[in-house]
Amino acid sequence: MGRRSRRHETRQMILVDSSVWVDFFRNTPTPQAEWLDANLGVEGILVGDLILAEVLRGFKDDRGFNDARRLLGHLKQVALGGEDLAIESARNFRKLRALGLTVRGTIDAVIATRCIVDGYRLLHSDRDFEAFEKHLGLRTRQAARPLESWHSYLYSAFPYSHIQSAKAAFDEADRNRGLTSIWRRSCRAF
Repeated sequence: MGRRSRRHETRQMILVDSSVWVDFFRNTPTPQAEWLDANLGVEGILVGDLILAEVLRGFKDDRGFNDARRLLGHLKQVALGGEDLAIESARNFRKLRALGLTVRGTIDAVIATRCIVDGYRLLHSDRDFEAFEKHLGLRTRQAARPLESWHSYLYSAFPYSHIQSAKAAFDEADRNRGLTSIWRRSCRAF
């Protein structure tokens, strides 16, 4: 078997934006959060340092903060900043502005530029990245929602209260073991 170049391996890595992590931790059933949930530990998932800060600052209690910090700490970390990247981000920002497009956040420009420069794919649910995709070559990871899921079947076959009771039992058992949520992995749509 031939050996893959580092550049080829880098192109397979997926940087996950804070917009997806927030939905993931809130159990919001978006296609991106469901894709992330299904592919944690399977795909090459990256966490950017600025994304880590954005996600962790949103937790109101220490327990959620520490659980998220542990989970995110097991993933490969990527430094998003640096002088060269800052300059390239500013160039990209200016290119888009010259086209009449405005990116609302500097951090989004930095994230998109890091992905473009290093060949990462970006998993996001933020419309600010669309201009980078269309005009600057940002590659993204599309997350399609299945047309029909077994979650729909459960809701049609069982009373809502039974499903919620099962969810609570899974969550409690999960907290006692200190693992990532069994429920999150198996029943994201609830």
